[in-house]
Amino acid sequence: MKRKKIIPFSIAGTLFLCMSCIAGAALLMNRMNTLSYHVYCELLTPGISLSEVEERLSSVGPYSISGGPRYVYVSFQDTMTYISVGKMRLFFDDDKLVGAARNTSLSDWTQVEDCKK
Repeated sequence: MKRKKIIPFSIAGTLFLCMSCIAGAALLMNRMNTLSYHVYCELLTPGISLSEVEERLSSVGPYSISGGPRYVYVSFQDTMTYISVGKMRLFFDDDKLVGAARNTSLSDWTQVEDCKK
């Protein structure tokens, strides 16, 4: 008799666990997309200087910056921020930000899409 009760509860528990994992992953992806949009589209507006970029990125979290003067590479040190935003390459012309790209793989830099929604 107990065996007949254990099987449905096991199936229900497994389904609940799977649904919880899916919901958690969806919330995490939403948070990552929101942070990425905030950094690339709201903080890094074209025309700002490198010092303004550094000031704005410091509000996101600890990062390291290298390169220059035309191309600057930014890498966040916090794991979640790094996963959300990725390693970025910023393009400057006459000391003003003109564009950004994010690293999507070891060798691929993808230009950030137009941020108008």
